[in-house]
Amino acid sequence: MKRLLLLLLALLLPISALAEVTLPASVTEVEDEAFADTAIDALIFPASVKRLGADVLRGSGASYIYLQGASTVLTNGGGAAFVFGPASSPAASLGSFYDAATLVTHEGLHYTVTDTALPLCAKAPASLSGSVTIPKLLKGAPVTSVDKLYLSATHVTEVRVPAYLGQVAGMNTTAYQTMFLTGPQPDAAEITLGRTVTWTAEITGAYGEVSYTWLFEQDGVSEALTTADPTVAYTPRSDGLCTVTVTARDALGDTASATGGQLTVTAPQPVYRALLVGNSYDGEAIELNGPAADLSAMRTMLGSMSGTPYKLSTVRNSSAAGIQSAIASSFSGAKDTDVSLFYFSGHGTPKGELVGTGDTLMSVYSLRSALQQVPGLKIVLLDCCYSGSAISRAAASPSAFNGAIISALSSASRSSENLKDAGFVVLTACRQDQMSVSVGENSQNMFGAFTYGLCYGSGYDAWQKAALGRLPADSNGDGAITLNEAYRGVKERIAYLNTIMPVEQAIQSWGDAGQVLWRR
Repeated sequence: MKRLLLLLLALLLPISALAEVTLPASVTEVEDEAFADTAIDALIFPASVKRLGADVLRGSGASYIYLQGASTVLTNGGGAAFVFGPASSPAASLGSFYDAATLVTHEGLHYTVTDTALPLCAKAPASLSGSVTIPKLLKGAPVTSVDKLYLSATHVTEVRVPAYLGQVAGMNTTAYQTMFLTGPQPDAAEITLGRTVTWTAEITGAYGEVSYTWLFEQDGVSEALTTADPTVAYTPRSDGLCTVTVTARDALGDTASATGGQLTVTAPQPVYRALLVGNSYDGEAIELNGPAADLSAMRTMLGSMSGTPYKLSTVRNSSAAGIQSAIASSFSGAKDTDVSLFYFSGHGTPKGELVGTGDTLMSVYSLRSALQQVPGLKIVLLDCCYSGSAISRAAASPSAFNGAIISALSSASRSSENLKDAGFVVLTACRQDQMSVSVGENSQNMFGAFTYGLCYGSGYDAWQKAALGRLPADSNGDGAITLNEAYRGVKERIAYLNTIMPVEQAIQSWGDAGQVLWRR
């Protein structure tokens, strides 16, 4: 049996200058401390070697011992940082042992790759210098730690590691980003409020399951959503500019963030619809002269309000059932953002009923039920006798209203007083105990005093059939007529009429006083 000790004595000086040594196949046994205190970085032992003595590389700072045979006995760790060999090797019980079949060399470093990839040491330490980069994935396996990395005898000055690993103790590590997000981008650059938009981000470098946290911001208000996909459907809460930042986190704890393109959200434009009903009761015993002219005046006045472009529907001489049907058809398709105006000129009863042709009656509750089917704001204008009954069964002052109409127009419960929440504003010609007066020069030119005052305050003189060129009721000059301005405008015109003829009717209103009825 040849003794390696004799070989070592013969080759000691050359060996001390080598970084990695592969012993010849003729060697069968290595003595204790055979290569102690040498400059050898790694020793590769052929399968012919049956036994290695204790501490063969003591004090050398060697990176690894590589056992090519499955039967080589290694007395202890041998003095190297790692031991590589077949899985069946007697050395497999050592804590520093790694199955050679799992070894992968990448950019000069040995890794053991199983379910994860663990960097171990340099393959040729003396030749490795400068910066080395640890990948996030190697052969499809993630790098989850670099704690075992051994770089003795190398000239490495920097180790670049994936950012999710953080700083590594004892190493000059530099973190780098391994996962990247692009976007996210919305499927539209501008939308109207109420629409849902889909944001999509693109991701590279992720491992395993990924969660996405989306942070939406509008006017200083933030809202976060979490998804398992790089897409999210989001409905902005208000108009204005909407931005989103998405942060992705994969199964390794790796993160990446990106801010998306800006989304402009505009408030939806309301659709304005108006149903104007005028009942003259032609040929009936209760025939009236004014409603036809009232209808024409309202149509002209509303048609001049370009800021609230009402789609006008007019109905003349309709039964109660016809009025109910007209409400359904005229306001069909209304949304929560729309405005629906109902105007009636004709007879009314002391119970607040609207009188249809053919002796038919439409109760306040029937009116309420029909209008409650219409989404959005409802404006109710009633120019008929006893119309105040639709607001209060008891006598009321011109500025205080409660009771029947509140109950009627807000819910089926007669005790409810929540008309505003139900989306109604109401303006009536008179109190529950008053008649609605018609004014004019003769039977061919008659108007309801209420309608005349309403149109006059809004810039149209129905009596003279002429535009005024101004809005007398527009107290703040903003071109809009609110419920309160309409109320005061009619009241002032009634006061003027009273200087010419007796007109005893007190206008009634209910609802948000600042609600705009129409606008130039």
